[in-house]
Amino acid sequence: MHSGVGEHMRVIHRDVKGANILLDDNMEAKICDFGLSRFCPRNQPNTHVRTRAYGTRFYIDPIYNERGMLTKESDIYSFGVVVFEMSSGMMAYQARRFEETKDQQYMIDIVRSYYDDDELKHVCELDKLIDTDIKGNICVSSFHKFNEIAHECIHLDIKKRPTMDRIIKAIKESLRIQESWKKFYMLDKLSIQIDKQESGKFFYMLGPKDITIAWQECARYWQLGYILQSRFPEVWILRNVCWLEIHGKIEVVKLSEKSTYVAYLIFQTTENCRGLDVPANSSITFGGKKMETENVYLQRPKASKTCQENYVVPHRRKDKWMEIKLGEFEYKEGDDGEIDMAFLEVTNGNRKSGLIVEGIEIRLK
Repeated sequence: MHSGVGEHMRVIHRDVKGANILLDDNMEAKICDFGLSRFCPRNQPNTHVRTRAYGTRFYIDPIYNERGMLTKESDIYSFGVVVFEMSSGMMAYQARRFEETKDQQYMIDIVRSYYDDDELKHVCELDKLIDTDIKGNICVSSFHKFNEIAHECIHLDIKKRPTMDRIIKAIKESLRIQESWKKFYMLDKLSIQIDKQESGKFFYMLGPKDITIAWQECARYWQLGYILQSRFPEVWILRNVCWLEIHGKIEVVKLSEKSTYVAYLIFQTTENCRGLDVPANSSITFGGKKMETENVYLQRPKASKTCQENYVVPHRRKDKWMEIKLGEFEYKEGDDGEIDMAFLEVTNGNRKSGLIVEGIEIRLK
C-alpha cells in the first residue's frame, strides 16, 4: 500500500484502526474499508497531499488533523495506536481512571505520560501498561520491544516515525524474544546456572530476587521494574537512598570444585543518576575469611589517571550492562558453606539514585 501503486503513486488509507483490520481463515491480517483512502505522490520532492482531515477520532494523526497535510506517516500514527491497544488491553476511545489519577484519561494520554519526560518513571512503571489478561504470560523484554516501536509511530515529529518495513522487523524481533523466553526462562526463576561449554564447569547468576538490598522492602527507596535487556523479568531500581548495601549469597556446591571464581555486580545507570561516583567497598566472605576491596566505584570518578590506576571501576559489556568486580575466591576440593558477596557505601552520606541492579554474576577467573 505504501510501497506504491504504479511508478509514482502510493495509497494512504486514512482510517487505520482495529475495526478495519480483519483476520481471514488462515488468521492472516487484512486491511479493509478503503472508502477514505487517497492516492499520494511517491518518489517526488513533495510526497504529501493537502486535504480536509478525515478519519476516526483517537486514531487520526494530530499533525494531519491540525494542518490538513496527509502523508504515509499519518497511517503509521494510526497503526501505532492500534499496537498500543493490543498490548495494553485498552481501547483508544474509552476514557478510564488509571492508577491514582482522579481524572479520566484516554489511552494515548496515559501512554504519553509513561513514556515522556520522567526517565525513572519510564524504567520503573511501564509494566503497568501490560494488558492484565496477558501479564505473567508475556516476556517483559518482548513487551517493551513491541511498545517501543509503537511509541515511535505516535511521535509528534513525522520525520521520526518509522517505516512499515522497520515496524514489521521490530514486531518480528519482539515475537522472537517471546518464543525464546517461553523455551528457556520462567517467571519464577530466581537465578541462572549456565554451563561454560569450553571447560565443562559452571558459572552462576544471582537474579534480583535472590540478592538482599538494605531498605529494599520500602518502595520509597527501591522498586522492582523491567528492563528490555535483562535476563530476568524484574530488576531493582534505586529511587533514593544514602545507605547503599547489596549482598548476594550462594552455596559453593553449586559451583565447580578446583576453580577460582570472580564475582561481579551487574548493573546499569539512568541518565539522571546521582551520587554513584563516590568510593565504596566490596567484599567476599568464604571459609571464615573476609577479603575486602576499597575504592570501588559504580561510576568512574573525576580524578587523574594516576589515581584511577588504584580504583576499581566498571566495565561496559557487549550486552549493554555494566559490571564491577566485587572480589574473587578459590573453591577447593572438599570446601563447603556459603559465599557472601557484598557492595557497601554507607560513609559519604550523599543521596544516590538511578542505579539499576540486575544481580551478581559468579564466573571462572
